[in-house]
Amino acid sequence: VGSGGDLLVVSIVAGGNTARTGGAPTYNGVALTQADANRTANETVTEMWYLTNPPNGAAYNISIPNNGGLNLYATASSYFAQSGNTFALDVANGNTNGNSANPSVSVTTTANGDVIVGAMGNGGNTAPNGRSGTMLYENDNGFFSDSSQYFYQTTAGAYATSWTITADDWGVVVAAFKQVPTTTTVGTATATAASSTTINVSMPYTVDNNANNTYTVAYK
Repeated sequence: VGSGGDLLVVSIVAGGNTARTGGAPTYNGVALTQADANRTANETVTEMWYLTNPPNGAAYNISIPNNGGLNLYATASSYFAQSGNTFALDVANGNTNGNSANPSVSVTTTANGDVIVGAMGNGGNTAPNGRSGTMLYENDNGFFSDSSQYFYQTTAGAYATSWTITADDWGVVVAAFKQVPTTTTVGTATATAASSTTINVSMPYTVDNNANNTYTVAYK
């Protein structure tokens, strides 16, 4: 993970249609969390895992259990949030298809500035020749291919992660991660009468993801 990285994402593609066993991948002994679910196609199984606020150290390793001895290909990437923020999972989605070209999976994000990461296992023995975002890794492994990409979305809304590749079976996982505040501003709450039945309470903290700091309280 790059020094100061706030998010680690690991995508895994296994050859065949048998799921990997052995549990969650770990980074420096810390278990990652799965985004979405395994996406099993005829010739590949695709997974995505993530860790927010990962420990930073040059000698730290990613460990992926593989009790079944499957043919695994993994890609790891790290991302940086703005100062005072970290990342949290916003939304994830996935899909499979038995035989189609140009796989595409959409997510609808809820916050501006999401980073969207996509992973694909494909039964074709060629790598994609195009993609909607920025390539992280693409490889023809002989009997199948694995690919991953990312995209920084400025404004929240629908976004389709896609690849340009000939028709074959495929599985895709896509996850979007939003920035959230990491710090709290300490101060004194104030209350102002708004009517005979309500008061407005202002609480000076910054961890409200909707940027609210004023609340109305009903009283009798």
